[in-house]
Amino acid sequence: MSREDRERLFDIVEALEAIRDYVGGSLEEPSIDGPIVLDAVLFRLIVIGEAAKHISAERLEAAPDIRWRDIAGLRDIIAHEYFRIQKQIIEDTVRRDLPQLLRVLHELLA
Repeated sequence: MSREDRERLFDIVEALEAIRDYVGGSLEEPSIDGPIVLDAVLFRLIVIGEAAKHISAERLEAAPDIRWRDIAGLRDIIAHEYFRIQKQIIEDTVRRDLPQLLRVLHELLA
């Protein structure tokens, strides 16, 4: 694994852990209470998507169950189509996708 990939994977883990803290301590049962928490979660999702865009294809292929293109695509929606963002969709995304992403990243980094 290149140093750059490893650093980006750690960036994603750090962002996931921050989101977990922001939403009440659980990715499985997130609570986005208020606009400041939503803004913080959205920023970290942008970080995750941007980092994912720069991880080597070889490293991404090591985690085929993760929808890397969707992660990068969400970053683009947040950054460029911000007017489409709905709090409930973000909560659902956190609940549905982020716990698995965090587990897989811990495995990749082990």
